[in-house]
Amino acid sequence: MAERRGASSHAKSWPDSERRETTPLSKRQQRVCVCVVPGTESGGSSRHPVPMLAVMGPAGSADPSGPLDDASDAAPVHALPLPGLWSSLCNVRQSHHRHVVRCDGRLSNTFGRDPREVGEDEFRVLTTPVPHTHPVPAKRPRSRPVPVHILFVGAGAVGCFYASRLHQPSQNIYTSLTARSNYATIAASGVSLQTHTFGDYTFTPYAVFPSVSAAVPNSPSSTHPPSQPAPSAGWDYIVVTTKALPDRTDDAALIAPLVSANTCIVLIQNGVGVEEPYRNRFPLNPIVSAVTIISAEQIKQGVIRQNRWTRISLGPYSYGLGAPAGQSQDTHELTRRGHQCMQHLSHWWTTHGGIRDVETHTELELQTIRWHKLCINAAFNPTAVVSGGRGNADQLTDPELRKHITGIMNEVWNAAPKVLGTPLPASVAKPDKIIKSTERNPGAKPSMLLDWEAGRPMELEVILGNPIRIARRAGVEMPKLQTMYALLRSMQSVREANKAKEKL
Repeated sequence: MAERRGASSHAKSWPDSERRETTPLSKRQQRVCVCVVPGTESGGSSRHPVPMLAVMGPAGSADPSGPLDDASDAAPVHALPLPGLWSSLCNVRQSHHRHVVRCDGRLSNTFGRDPREVGEDEFRVLTTPVPHTHPVPAKRPRSRPVPVHILFVGAGAVGCFYASRLHQPSQNIYTSLTARSNYATIAASGVSLQTHTFGDYTFTPYAVFPSVSAAVPNSPSSTHPPSQPAPSAGWDYIVVTTKALPDRTDDAALIAPLVSANTCIVLIQNGVGVEEPYRNRFPLNPIVSAVTIISAEQIKQGVIRQNRWTRISLGPYSYGLGAPAGQSQDTHELTRRGHQCMQHLSHWWTTHGGIRDVETHTELELQTIRWHKLCINAAFNPTAVVSGGRGNADQLTDPELRKHITGIMNEVWNAAPKVLGTPLPASVAKPDKIIKSTERNPGAKPSMLLDWEAGRPMELEVILGNPIRIARRAGVEMPKLQTMYALLRSMQSVREANKAKEKL
């Protein structure tokens, strides 16, 4: 007689919300129904139950129309290895949900481990025909999913592109924008996108707000009322895509009225150290940090052109590369919530938005990506300005500038492992490969040069200042970056002082 292990306990552990139905089978349809059901034996827990094999079907004198509450109703007659049965069981995926497999013969035992680890000779084969019985979810009234509301702070080229791919009203996912100079155009006509990847289309946001204050839930109407009010329950995600200028504006304080206890903050910004001000102001909110590789520009108000690339890398952010003492539990919870939000965004952008190169990472991996991208930004961006306006590829045609660019890249490359506590992965492009790739892209102007030419503030702190300070805390000096930082800060300060004098 076969040993019976645990079938009753698993049957009784099923939620009351589930019921079982039976369907009589003909002799040609004699089958066993094997379910993978939640259990807590063999090292499992209530949160992460170990899947268990359970026989589903009464035998012998059991009531053929009733549920099977005890596998003792099944009487084994002989043991026999069955390759066909085994191949079917191999298709059962380990899961916290029930998966039914219909196989020739009948089983009497419940095995407290993954079915793929159970030998064929351990299965007891029965010959008594039984009806097919399995648990099915109880019917519940269909309810519309709770809508997800996502606000993009910043309606530039990058923000509009990624917002357009996330906006899926048919899936109850709604994205809204805050816009400034292009507010009137977008509010009236939406965003016109000319994309290399997805063709031409118009993105009509759920709502467009002329300022962050106008997007505050339940706020009084402004002089420019939005097409839709802010969601009364608050924003589920706040995606910041503005330029990171911590020396000019406190963006974390700016978005504070928008953030509720359940809001996830997403930062799509250049440089390193951009997350710290947000974590300081919002110690309990999940944060997702993001790095993009995309060529996009706003060719006129409300018109975005995406030239190439769509990659976006995502990673949770807790307290940075080192959690403060005594905060291990908080760090774990922040990372868990950030990881969950990251997975949702990745799924929506990939499955509904069609972006094929959405990458998810750990916190350390994402910070590694930021420092690797800094090899490019910290080398070409500042040099474009101090060299008199030369683009990236053009800089490399000058032997002295080429040597200078290589030196900055190597300085960042060598400092990164000491800051991160781990070497840069062998899979990422080294400085010499980055330089060769840049030579094949003539005419490109880095964002810092575009800001300088337009008279706008440059992202000096997150691309130069923060890396220098973070490396210094790790015991590393970066003299080449320090030189560029000092020169550009002085250039910007002198120009702004001269402009102020002209206004007098």
